[in-house]
Amino acid sequence: MEVGPPLHAAFVLQADELAAQRGADIYAVAENLDDADAGIGVGPLLNINAFASNSALQLGNAPPLLPERGCGWLGEDLNVQKNFTIKESTRLEFRSEFYNLFNRTKWADPSVNINSPSTFGRILGVDGRYQARTIQLGLKLLF
Repeated sequence: MEVGPPLHAAFVLQADELAAQRGADIYAVAENLDDADAGIGVGPLLNINAFASNSALQLGNAPPLLPERGCGWLGEDLNVQKNFTIKESTRLEFRSEFYNLFNRTKWADPSVNINSPSTFGRILGVDGRYQARTIQLGLKLLF
Protein backbone atom coordinates (compact mmCIF):
# COMPACT_ATOMS: atom_id res chain seq x y z
CA MET A 1 0.00 0.00 0.00
CA GLU A 2 1.49 3.28 -1.10
CA VAL A 3 0.89 6.41 0.96
CA GLY A 4 0.98 9.91 -0.54
CA PRO A 5 3.68 12.40 0.35
CA PRO A 6 3.52 13.71 3.92
CA LEU A 7 2.75 17.30 4.73
CA HIS A 8 5.84 19.39 4.23
CA ALA A 9 7.23 20.20 7.63
CA ALA A 10 9.58 22.90 6.42
CA PHE A 11 9.06 25.99 8.49
CA VAL A 12 8.42 28.59 5.80
CA LEU A 13 6.20 31.45 6.86
CA GLN A 14 5.04 34.51 5.01
CA ALA A 15 4.64 37.51 7.26
CA ASP A 16 3.43 41.01 6.49
CA GLU A 17 3.67 43.76 9.05
CA LEU A 18 2.04 47.16 8.89
CA ALA A 19 2.78 49.90 11.41
CA ALA A 20 0.46 52.86 11.54
CA GLN A 21 1.26 56.07 13.32
CA ARG A 22 -1.31 58.80 13.58
CA GLY A 23 -0.39 62.27 14.67
CA ALA A 24 -2.41 64.08 17.26
CA ASP A 25 -5.30 66.39 16.45
CA ILE A 26 -5.06 70.14 16.97
CA TYR A 27 -7.95 71.29 19.12
CA ALA A 28 -9.85 74.54 19.67
CA VAL A 29 -11.25 75.92 22.92
CA ALA A 30 -15.02 76.37 22.70
CA GLU A 31 -18.11 77.01 24.77
CA ASN A 32 -21.22 74.88 25.37
CA LEU A 33 -19.74 71.51 24.45
CA ASP A 34 -21.18 68.30 25.84
CA ASP A 35 -18.90 66.67 28.45
CA ALA A 36 -21.32 63.82 29.11
CA ASP A 37 -18.61 61.16 29.22
CA ALA A 38 -16.61 62.87 31.97
CA GLY A 39 -15.41 59.66 33.56
CA ILE A 40 -11.69 59.04 33.76
CA GLY A 41 -9.14 61.81 33.72
CA VAL A 42 -5.62 62.81 34.41
CA GLY A 43 -4.46 66.21 35.59
CA PRO A 44 -5.42 69.17 33.44
CA LEU A 45 -3.28 69.60 30.34
CA LEU A 46 -4.52 73.17 29.75
CA ASN A 47 -4.71 76.08 32.19
CA ILE A 48 -8.30 77.35 32.29
CA ASN A 49 -7.07 80.72 33.66
CA ALA A 50 -5.37 81.40 30.33
CA PHE A 51 -8.78 81.59 28.58
CA ALA A 52 -11.87 83.72 29.01
CA SER A 53 -15.28 83.81 27.33
CA ASN A 54 -15.88 86.72 24.98
CA SER A 55 -18.88 88.98 25.42
CA ALA A 56 -21.33 89.39 22.56
CA LEU A 57 -19.83 90.84 19.35
CA GLN A 58 -16.32 90.89 20.79
CA LEU A 59 -13.39 89.21 19.09
CA GLY A 60 -10.74 87.50 21.15
CA ASN A 61 -6.99 87.48 20.60
CA ALA A 62 -6.42 83.70 20.64
CA PRO A 63 -5.96 81.81 17.37
CA PRO A 64 -8.88 79.61 16.23
CA LEU A 65 -6.73 76.50 16.69
CA LEU A 66 -4.24 76.22 19.51
CA PRO A 67 -0.69 75.10 18.85
CA GLU A 68 -1.41 72.36 21.41
CA ARG A 69 -2.04 68.83 20.20
CA GLY A 70 -3.99 65.92 21.58
CA CYS A 71 -2.76 62.38 22.01
CA GLY A 72 -1.16 60.54 19.10
CA TRP A 73 -1.58 56.85 18.31
CA LEU A 74 0.71 54.05 17.21
CA GLY A 75 -0.67 50.69 16.09
CA GLU A 76 0.81 47.58 14.51
CA ASP A 77 -0.93 44.98 12.36
CA LEU A 78 0.61 41.60 11.58
CA ASN A 79 -0.34 38.93 9.06
CA VAL A 80 1.28 35.47 9.21
CA GLN A 81 0.56 32.78 6.62
CA LYS A 82 1.76 29.17 6.23
CA ASN A 83 1.10 26.96 3.20
CA PHE A 84 1.07 23.16 3.43
CA THR A 85 1.25 21.07 0.24
CA ILE A 86 -0.88 17.96 0.63
CA LYS A 87 -0.79 16.63 -2.94
CA GLU A 88 0.51 18.00 -6.19
CA SER A 89 -2.63 20.04 -6.83
CA THR A 90 -3.96 20.34 -3.27
CA ARG A 91 -2.76 22.92 -0.79
CA LEU A 92 -3.84 23.92 2.70
CA GLU A 93 -3.36 27.55 3.73
CA PHE A 94 -3.34 28.65 7.38
CA ARG A 95 -3.56 32.36 7.98
CA SER A 96 -3.54 34.51 11.13
CA GLU A 97 -4.15 38.25 11.22
CA PHE A 98 -3.51 40.47 14.24
CA TYR A 99 -4.89 44.01 14.26
CA ASN A 100 -3.51 46.44 16.88
CA LEU A 101 -1.08 43.70 17.88
CA PHE A 102 0.22 45.36 21.06
CA ASN A 103 -3.27 46.57 22.08
CA ARG A 104 -2.29 50.23 22.34
CA THR A 105 -4.87 52.71 23.58
CA LYS A 106 -5.67 55.93 21.74
CA TRP A 107 -6.65 58.48 24.38
CA ALA A 108 -9.24 61.10 23.52
CA ASP A 109 -8.26 64.73 23.19
CA PRO A 110 -8.56 66.91 26.30
CA SER A 111 -11.91 68.52 27.02
CA VAL A 112 -11.94 72.09 25.72
CA ASN A 113 -15.32 73.30 27.03
CA ILE A 114 -14.46 76.50 28.87
CA ASN A 115 -17.87 76.49 30.61
CA SER A 116 -16.98 73.25 32.40
CA PRO A 117 -14.05 74.11 34.72
CA SER A 118 -14.01 70.70 36.41
CA THR A 119 -13.23 68.87 33.17
CA PHE A 120 -11.42 71.57 31.17
CA GLY A 121 -8.05 70.36 29.92
CA ARG A 122 -8.61 66.80 31.14
CA ILE A 123 -8.59 63.61 29.10
CA LEU A 124 -11.99 62.08 29.72
CA GLY A 125 -11.73 58.72 28.00
CA VAL A 126 -10.51 56.80 25.01
CA ASP A 127 -11.08 57.59 21.35
CA GLY A 128 -13.73 55.17 20.08
CA ARG A 129 -12.49 55.33 16.47
CA TYR A 130 -9.68 52.89 17.24
CA GLN A 131 -10.32 49.23 17.96
CA ALA A 132 -8.83 46.99 20.60
CA ARG A 133 -6.68 44.03 19.58
CA THR A 134 -8.46 41.76 17.10
CA ILE A 135 -7.21 38.33 16.04
CA GLN A 136 -8.52 36.40 13.03
CA LEU A 137 -7.59 32.86 12.10
CA GLY A 138 -8.36 31.29 8.73
CA LEU A 139 -7.94 27.91 7.08
CA LYS A 140 -8.39 27.47 3.33
CA LEU A 141 -8.19 24.32 1.24
CA LEU A 142 -7.15 24.94 -2.37
CA PHE A 143 -7.62 22.15 -4.91
